Amino acid sequence: MRKIIIAIMAMVLAPTLSYAGSKAEVLHWWTSGGEAKALQVLKDDFAAKGGEWSDMPVAGGGGDAAMQTLKARIVAMMLQLLHKLKVQLSKLMTEKAL
Repeated sequence: MRKIIIAIMAMVLAPTLSYAGSKAEVLHWWTSGGEAKALQVLKDDFAAKGGEWSDMPVAGGGGDAAMQTLKARIVAMMLQLLHKLKVQLSKLMTEKAL
């Protein structure tokens, strides 16, 4: 089951990564004062190199809330992928039946 999940995640993420270019969507829990300042240094450096930073801060100590958010996003992406696969399989089965 774990291998299937990894394969599905790779299929979902591969197109995103290959077209990402200089865009980065960053999910993090660096929301306190010092952490936010450190993160700003990373953002500024990325922007100076032509990157486009999409910030997704999730408050919560130790990253527990961020991990829950990440898991929810992965599940949502997997559901979209499964729907697309179902549609494609239905088309293939219909074509083979004709």
